[in-house]
Amino acid sequence: MVMLLLASGNRDATRFAEPDRFDAPRGSQSGLAFGHGVHFCLGAALTRLEARCMLEELTARFVRFEKLPGEIEWNIAVHARGPVQLLFRAISATP
Repeated sequence: MVMLLLASGNRDATRFAEPDRFDAPRGSQSGLAFGHGVHFCLGAALTRLEARCMLEELTARFVRFEKLPGEIEWNIAVHARGPVQLLFRAISATP
């Protein structure tokens, strides 16, 4: 039995200088998130467009984001990596 675990596929320290840092302009650089070849995700373009629109809206409305204090609880699922929740405060450009 073989199980492919993509949880760290785009966080390879041998390929990325800071693999744990979110860096949108870094580009895909042959990322694994949407598959490859004939198995490439049909919704990849829509997902990228939605993500770009969301980030543009957030950065237009808020000047900065601050993580609220406290421990981050990470999920324990084998197929996905990430926090259960991530609490932050968005600081608006206008009061």
